[in-house]
Amino acid sequence: MSLVNFCKNFLFFSLFFILFLNTSFAVDSATSSKLSRCITCHTMSGNSIVPIWPKIAEQHFDYVIKQLMEFKKGKDGNRFDPNMFAMLQGISENELVELAEHFSKQPLEKSKGIPNSVRFELGKKIYFYGDSSNKVTGCVGCHGIDGNGNKLAKFPILKWQHKDYLVTQMKKFRSGERSNDFNGIMRDISSCMTDDQMVAVAEYISYIE
Repeated sequence: MSLVNFCKNFLFFSLFFILFLNTSFAVDSATSSKLSRCITCHTMSGNSIVPIWPKIAEQHFDYVIKQLMEFKKGKDGNRFDPNMFAMLQGISENELVELAEHFSKQPLEKSKGIPNSVRFELGKKIYFYGDSSNKVTGCVGCHGIDGNGNKLAKFPILKWQHKDYLVTQMKKFRSGERSNDFNGIMRDISSCMTDDQMVAVAEYISYIE
C-alpha cells in the first residue's frame, strides 16, 4: 500500500470513528436529558428516597410502559397525575421505552428500618388469605408469595415498596380516581378494605421477604 493510500484510509477511518463517537454521545445525551426529568423524584437507580414517590427499580418493563402511557394521556387516560403528565410532555414513545428499559434493569433496594410487628402480621394474613368477613381477596394470587407480581399479566412487583405510596394507591383505586387496573380487580378489592387494613397490607409488602 502506498503512503498516499495509507493516509487516505487513515483519514477515512479516523473521520468515521469521530462521527461514531459523536453519534453515540448524542444518543446518550438525549437519554440523559429525559432521565433528568425522572431522577429528581425517583433517583437514577429508581429507588426513590421520598415515601410518596414509588420505587420503580426492577419493575416489569411492560408494566412501566403501561403506566407511562396512561400518565401521558392526562385526563383522557385512567391514571391522571398532573406532575407525571407535565413531565412526559415532549417525550416520544421510543423514549418512553428507553426510560422503562433503564429502570427495569436497576436493582431494587430493600426497605430500611424495622416493621411494626402488629401491622406486619395482620398485613401478612390479609396478603395471603384476605378477609372473608369484608369480602377482601388476598393479594398473593396476582402479586405472588414474594411480591414479585406477574410479568406476563402485567401485575407489578410490590415488594419493598414505600408504605405511604402503597396506601395512597389503594385509596385511589377505592375512590375510582385510579382506574387502570385489569378488569377492575384492584377497585373491587380496595372497595372492601378499611384504612387500617390498607396500612397493614402496606406494612407487610414493604418488608416482605
